[in-house]
Amino acid sequence: MRRHGWPVLAVVAIAMLLVVITAQHRALEAARAEHDHRMAVLGQGLVAGQQALERCQQVARRDPQAPGAGAGTPPAEFIPLGGRP
Repeated sequence: MRRHGWPVLAVVAIAMLLVVITAQHRALEAARAEHDHRMAVLGQGLVAGQQALERCQQVARRDPQAPGAGAGTPPAEFIPLGGRP
């Protein structure tokens, strides 16, 4: 029995390695998908921030003498997300 036990042991060891490698591969794919999703959300936020900045700059260029322009207060057209203070 000793002579014929090593092939069975080798098959079991290889099968265990395949299971571990498959599990690691699935975990890596899930992590990559999560990373891609987070980067997409981050990119959308960046684009939205750039668009808001461009709108503010356009308003400031259009009427630089408007009350509050350049004084650190938002222009009349700009309403923050939380509403007016």
